[in-house]
Amino acid sequence: MSSVKTAISLDADLLERVNAVAENLNVSRSRLFVRAVEEFNRGLKTKTS
Repeated sequence: MSSVKTAISLDADLLERVNAVAENLNVSRSRLFVRAVEEFNRGLKTKTS
């Protein structure tokens, strides 16, 4: 699987929370976003099944 860079805008407070969670989980911020989107998509699939 290839990666593609993207840019998003976040509220500064949300970004601080994202950074804290990533640090606590010992993952990069990028990896945290990937995991969050994957989890979100799984939830959508469950609701539509």
